[in-house]
Amino acid sequence: MGKVRRAVGVLMLGCGLGAEAEVAEISPSVHFNGAVGCSTAEHAQDLAVGHHDPTRTDGSVQGLELGASLRAGTYLQGFSTYTLHYGASEEWDGEWEEAFLKLVSLPGGVEIRGGRVLARFGALNATHLHGWDTVDMPLVSGLLLGEDGLILDGGDVTWLRKDRQLTFGAVAGYGRVLAHDHGGHEDEDAADHDDHADEHADHAHLGWDGDAGYGRIFAICRPNDFNQWTVGSSGAFGDNEADNSRSVLGVDLTYQWRAHGLEAGGPALRWTTEVMSALDAAAGLYSQAIWTWNNYWDTGLRLGAMDGEGEREPRFRASPVATWRPLGNPLVAMRLQYNYDDLGAEAEHTVWAQLGLSWGGGEVR
Repeated sequence: MGKVRRAVGVLMLGCGLGAEAEVAEISPSVHFNGAVGCSTAEHAQDLAVGHHDPTRTDGSVQGLELGASLRAGTYLQGFSTYTLHYGASEEWDGEWEEAFLKLVSLPGGVEIRGGRVLARFGALNATHLHGWDTVDMPLVSGLLLGEDGLILDGGDVTWLRKDRQLTFGAVAGYGRVLAHDHGGHEDEDAADHDDHADEHADHAHLGWDGDAGYGRIFAICRPNDFNQWTVGSSGAFGDNEADNSRSVLGVDLTYQWRAHGLEAGGPALRWTTEVMSALDAAAGLYSQAIWTWNNYWDTGLRLGAMDGEGEREPRFRASPVATWRPLGNPLVAMRLQYNYDDLGAEAEHTVWAQLGLSWGGGEVR
C-alpha cells in the first residue's frame, strides 16, 4: 500500500505541475455496479470466483469505483481508482484497485507504466468491473489468475507498432501481486457451511504470493472498417501461497464486427475466446459472444469450463445475459443474467439482476 500512496502522491504532484503549465487535464469518473438475485445454492458466495462477483442474493455492491484520469502534456498520463464493495461479509471494504503514472509518446512506440496496475494479461484482465459485458468474472479468470485478476504493485513496458490494417504489440511487467483478505467467506455463520464451501470455493489454494512477472504478445488485424481480429498470447510467472513456482499461460482470440464501421452506433458483435492453463495443474477456457442490437440492447452468451484438480471436480458454467440501456448510453445499464453451474456432483441455478451507473469516460489505460 505504501507504493500505491507514493504513486498517488506523484500523480497529484504531476497534476499540480501540469496545471501550472496549463497543459494538464483531470477527468473524474464514478461507476456503480450492484446486483440482487436468487439461487438454488444455499450460499451464493460459494459459487463466486471473483472479488467483484455478487455474493448476496438480497443485494451486493459489487463496486463503487471513484476514479480520475490525468493527461499532462505530451508525455505524462495517469489513472487512479478507489473501489468500495459490500458482499457476503456484510461489511464495507475498499482498496486502491489501480493507481499509476504512464509515460507515452516515447521513441519506438514504447510506453511505460508504474504504480499499481491491472496486468495486460489476456483479453479481460485489464478491464475494470464497469467495462464487463457480464455480471461476473469467467471461471478460468478467477480460478487461475485470482479473485482480483492479476494486479501488480510494480510496472510494465508496452511496445506498439501501429499500422492502419495491422498492429503488433508486446508487454512485459513485474511487481508484487496484490494480496489482501477478502470477507466473502467470513460471515457469522461460516462454521455452518465450511463443508459446503469447500465443495465450491476451489480457488483458495491457487493464489499468487509475492512477486510475479508477466508478458504478452498480440496482433490486431483490421482488413476493413467493419471487421477486426485480435489474437494474443500471455504468460505470468511467480510463486503460490505454498512457496511453489506458479506459471499461467494463455491464448486469446477476439473478433469484432460493427455495421457502421468506424462510426458510432448500430449493430455490433464481440466474440472472445480465451484458454488458460496453470502448468502441471488445471486448465480452462471461456467463450463469450455479445450481440449489440442498437444503443439500447445487448444480448449474449458465455460458456466456461475448468478441469478438475486434486479433489476438485471439473466445473462448467453457461451464462446467457441481456443488457438494457434505457437512455441509449452507458449512464444507466440494467442487466439480467442466468448462471447454470455444473459442479460435477451437483448443479446450481442462479439469476442475477444488476444495475450499473456510469459517469465520466475516456479513462487512461
